[in-house]
Amino acid sequence: KITNQMVNGSLNYLNSDGEFCEADNLKLIQKFNDCISLNESYHNAYNEKFKEKLDKTFIFEKFDAFSSRCSKLILIFKTIDDFDHLKNCEIKEMSLIAEYFVQNINFTLKLNNKQILDLKNKEFEKDFENFKSQCVIEDSKIRQIISKRFQLTKTVLIEIKLHKTLKETVTRKEGQLELDLWFKHCLKRFKEDIDEISQQFKKSPYNDDWMSSIGQLEMRLTEPVEIFKKYNEFMNNKEIITKYNDTLFELLQYKNIEIKKHEIDDFPTEFQVFINSCNKELVLLPNISAHEAFEKMKSLQLQFQNIQKKNEFITKELKFIIQPSVDLPKFYNLEEEFQQISQIYKLYKKINDYIHSINDVLWTDI
Repeated sequence: KITNQMVNGSLNYLNSDGEFCEADNLKLIQKFNDCISLNESYHNAYNEKFKEKLDKTFIFEKFDAFSSRCSKLILIFKTIDDFDHLKNCEIKEMSLIAEYFVQNINFTLKLNNKQILDLKNKEFEKDFENFKSQCVIEDSKIRQIISKRFQLTKTVLIEIKLHKTLKETVTRKEGQLELDLWFKHCLKRFKEDIDEISQQFKKSPYNDDWMSSIGQLEMRLTEPVEIFKKYNEFMNNKEIITKYNDTLFELLQYKNIEIKKHEIDDFPTEFQVFINSCNKELVLLPNISAHEAFEKMKSLQLQFQNIQKKNEFITKELKFIIQPSVDLPKFYNLEEEFQQISQIYKLYKKINDYIHSINDVLWTDI
């Protein structure tokens, strides 16, 4: 009697929003899960109340069968959603599969709620088995379509872009398994690309023709990584990240041949020493001649330009290095310091130009 009440209550709950074919699938799936959870709670409550071993088949048979039907309906409506996502796929053949699914496979559109939930409806079971068989066929087509499209990709960048796009629309399990295989292929291809780039620029002479192609090699490395970084499988692959970082750093140093690695490593210390030196010099400026002050500011300006050049290399060029695989200096924003030093430099230049013929004039006198 209690079981019948629970089943009838569940039926009323499921029918409260109208026909299934017109309902929101996510909300409907949640309702099916609620009914399954109720049956599990019913089992648990009975087991706690009655410790003796009794034949439970008669008590739970109807609700268990109803829960089984709910599980099948969850599979059906999740599958409907999966195929519906394919309509947004950029591959036309995928859209055709989604259209075919709605017209020929989605048998729930032909049934009302009463027929779907009627446990005596044996046709439902036949349709459900046929539904699963047809899904296997369509899943096979999906994998074939994905594979053919990836085989056409000419570069790693095109391949990873395609993967990112398909990952957002292909939610079928078989489709995701195929995408996983091609992601591994893409990683392997990128690793080979890194090796090829490394060997290519190491063997080439340092000349104008070669330098013109450095930018292309850099983009060939960094552009795919901007997408790869969104994948945990890539970010957790220490081997390929280390190889990428090392190759990119060597390539950037090749492009900026006057900046050596030890200078990059020593940059934080160099920057702090420079700032301390600036502070000491600025304090002394009013007590020396304008000409001396200008010469000191001229020296500071040249030092700062060198500092700024290294900082620009670190912040702009090395931003594609993936941390924390390598230790890099802190990224500094020197705009404020640059403006201060530049303004003082210009001030002293004007003073120096004005009194260039006068020697040993104190700044305090000016």
